[in-house]
Amino acid sequence: MKAENNQISKMETTKRLLNYFKKHGITQTDVGLTINMHRTTVNRRLHGQGSFTVDEAEQIHQRFKVPLKLFFP
Repeated sequence: MKAENNQISKMETTKRLLNYFKKHGITQTDVGLTINMHRTTVNRRLHGQGSFTVDEAEQIHQRFKVPLKLFFP
């Protein structure tokens, strides 16, 4: 059950990030350039295959003012 809850939390996190990026016109390329990561890797992370590190989240927050709470379940 805990694994299911973790998966749901991760899905909600990625959904919130995607919605925020879309609403504010932030592209995956923009994010990738900010954290020195290829766009396809950003895409994978935004779709549940891996997570952003605390340092990456902080860099994105600093550049785009994305609330840090959106990165972590």
